[in-house]
Amino acid sequence: LLQIELNFPDHHRLPNWKTVSAAQKIQVVHSSIHEMILIGRLDHIVLSRAKQYQISKIHVLEVSYEEMINHTIYLSIINLLKELNPDLILFSDSKLDLELASRCSIDLEYPIYTQLEDIFVERDGISCSRNIFAGKGKQTFRFTNSNLIFSLHTKSFSEPEVKGNGQEPIISYIEPSFSPVLRRILSIERFFDLIPI
Repeated sequence: LLQIELNFPDHHRLPNWKTVSAAQKIQVVHSSIHEMILIGRLDHIVLSRAKQYQISKIHVLEVSYEEMINHTIYLSIINLLKELNPDLILFSDSKLDLELASRCSIDLEYPIYTQLEDIFVERDGISCSRNIFAGKGKQTFRFTNSNLIFSLHTKSFSEPEVKGNGQEPIISYIEPSFSPVLRRILSIERFFDLIPI
């Protein structure tokens, strides 16, 4: 069971800890080891919360926000995921997370299911649901296999349960493998400033 999070304090992109709620639901039934890949900065806040939520190991990829935006870190993540071979990878529903999740799905050949709003765990499988048709319908999936990617609609999940100050998580650092830059942001303009009045 692997959770992938981003932490860029200068850009107000802190980990979305509600993803842990889904992991905790799974762990109630399946004794999965909960690990995290952290892209960005490992600070005392992340360490403290990881300890409270009993995350066993944090794989840290120390890169800047610009390197993340420029798509130069995917190779590092993919190589580690191939080595870890997790049964389930959890992402939040931010734009950056969804982009990374879709890239991982393609390169790893893992099916991806997005905007999941609830998880029901049984001994022989996991069921997930999400709203469709602007909330007029509900779609439910049931999985008995592994090697899946879930992107969670985190507003539908509660804050994770604090399990107390457990063991310090094991920290490992990922060697960055920079792939060629696919795009470069030259400037950011307000859309309405570009429209003649």
